[in-house]
Amino acid sequence: MKFWCPELPLSSLKHKQDNVETPCLITGWSYIHLITSGFLYLILMYKFKSLTKLKGFLIILFLHTLYEIKDLGYSMGFLKQSEWHDNSPLNSIGDTLACIIGILLMMKFVKPINKKKILLVGSITIVSVFSFMVSAGYLNFFKKNKKKE
Repeated sequence: MKFWCPELPLSSLKHKQDNVETPCLITGWSYIHLITSGFLYLILMYKFKSLTKLKGFLIILFLHTLYEIKDLGYSMGFLKQSEWHDNSPLNSIGDTLACIIGILLMMKFVKPINKKKILLVGSITIVSVFSFMVSAGYLNFFKKNKKKE
């Protein structure tokens, strides 16, 4: 068990740093959970002004938990997917902690919630997710096509 496993998406270690055999609590992808959950919290609280902070927190945590249940289903063999990369249950816990921290950071530092702040956090979120997806090879339209001979 490791505490921190930096993802090196373009290296030969891709998807081998956290798996069921060598679990890791926090990976580079945990940052995506942190920033995305904070962004979703801001949107939720802006759109539904009558929600209490606790209800907003619980709604985002519930949605994130549904996502992690899917990951647990893959790691325990209940679900099959050809692109599954074997995240560990420990990593699901780490990603959930990152989600909670992201929400708490927005609660603490983004007051009041307005469109400009949502756009700023949203821009950071979109750039972060896009950067991670490209570096991990999920978006490969930047790669040069090899000519078939």
